[in-house]
Amino acid sequence: MIIRQADSATSPWANGGGLTRQIMVYPEHATAQDYLWRLSVADIIEPGDFSVLPQIDRILVLLKGAGLQLQLAKANCVLANCLQAVSFKGETLVRGQPADLPARVLNLMTRRGSAAAVLNVWQGTFTGLAEPYTRVWFVADGSYQYRDADGDVVTLDSGDAMFTHGEQISFIANSADAAIVEAGFKY
Repeated sequence: MIIRQADSATSPWANGGGLTRQIMVYPEHATAQDYLWRLSVADIIEPGDFSVLPQIDRILVLLKGAGLQLQLAKANCVLANCLQAVSFKGETLVRGQPADLPARVLNLMTRRGSAAAVLNVWQGTFTGLAEPYTRVWFVADGSYQYRDADGDVVTLDSGDAMFTHGEQISFIANSADAAIVEAGFKY
């Protein structure tokens, strides 16, 4: 299944500090109270506090911007370059301060005890090996091509995502700066 950036609705944050575009949630029609995992893209449009999400483990990947400083409860973390990631528990008090506005992040969330996630960042042409778990491939920059089950060439552009389960897929980068984030889920 392919999720095109243009087909995903954007919604404002409750605190007004950003916008979120949900890429995928599992189960498909789950709410904030009962999803096992969720993948979204957030545009941080002003500095502010992140929502507290009990029992949720989070991974953020900086996609756009000159950096993002996160003030965690007992430490600070700086994502200085695009494609850097940080993980933290949803109960943690977090304040985000982008180096410039807006900053864009990929937000991977799993319900602790029910699902777990692995994250890889790939650049250039590569083959994603067959793994026995669900994966979402998110194009962070540039574009990629791959052959679908019918042998047709399919292009994924920046902001597009693809859902797979167990398949081995070869991705061909269409530019030198092409990057894709692999989010793998076990549940």
